Amino acid sequence: MKNLLKITSICLVFTLFSCGGSDAPQMNTKDGLEKIKTIANEKFGSDMEVYSMTIYSQEDLNSSLGLVTIKYIKDGKRYSRMYSEKTAHTEAKLQDEKADSDSFQKKLFLDKAQGKMKISDIDTDKIIANIDKALTIIGEDVATHQLRNYTINVDPKTNAITSNFELHVTQTGEGTSIEGRNIVTNFYEANFEADAEGNVEMTD
Repeated sequence: MKNLLKITSICLVFTLFSCGGSDAPQMNTKDGLEKIKTIANEKFGSDMEVYSMTIYSQEDLNSSLGLVTIKYIKDGKRYSRMYSEKTAHTEAKLQDEKADSDSFQKKLFLDKAQGKMKISDIDTDKIIANIDKALTIIGEDVATHQLRNYTINVDPKTNAITSNFELHVTQTGEGTSIEGRNIVTNFYEANFEADAEGNVEMTD
């Protein structure tokens, strides 16, 4: 894992339960992704057509859903909307839609936002397949993996689906240690891109 960015996560012992564990759907499992898809359908509408959608976890080394953001065209303008999942400290909330700034309403940016995909058509099997391919690229030393974020993009001309995502992985033999009142975990950040054919590559 020498080509990956190594990061150290520190969590106070007395706040252990806030540094991990959640009832939110897990972004790195098929079942969790299906639940997230259902949530997105309910909050945004299954017929909502988006040109981009991103899911974010609540924190590092954690695949529990934190946020879902969609981007779409409405009345000829670019908009975005966000749903935040319930956590130990906050309630679930669907934000009001927000138009992009005037700078991003110009033809150059509007032309890049013409792709359309219904939320109900998201292929969760493909997401899992892309994650599995990414883990193969990383190698056999992976002990655990978490999905930090995953973005689906729709091509403005062909509606082909591409994606980019970030994984947090721990290495076999590099376990969690306790230093004083801190729980210390070393992990690696890895970023990937997947094209419409399912080819996955690691990026910087």
